[in-house]
Amino acid sequence: MPDAILINNLKFQASIGVYDWEKTLRQDLALDLTLHLCLKKAGQTDDLTHTLDYAQISSQMIALANQRHYNLIECLATDLLSALFEDSRIERVQLTLRKPGAVAAADSVGVYLERHRDAR
Repeated sequence: MPDAILINNLKFQASIGVYDWEKTLRQDLALDLTLHLCLKKAGQTDDLTHTLDYAQISSQMIALANQRHYNLIECLATDLLSALFEDSRIERVQLTLRKPGAVAAADSVGVYLERHRDAR
């Protein structure tokens, strides 16, 4: 499916990390999403109900990340993916979750996950 909603470089903080000191503070994260779905009807009708509300999705992702402490960025990314697939219109998700400053010599570290609805 070639249509997609993009959310790039969504910045927020969350409690994440395996070290004791990481469990006492919130760290910066950055999220990129490509959400594949059919946007034909939205383009024809100019009606928000036929597409995804990217502001709502952004808020949902931040809220989920702040529900608990995550040891691994892989686990948080997987939970974010699961939440996105609760919307039955989404057929495929490409997700990049980065942790800026986690490694001094790198701008960021992170994970890239891609899932299809039928192969989750």
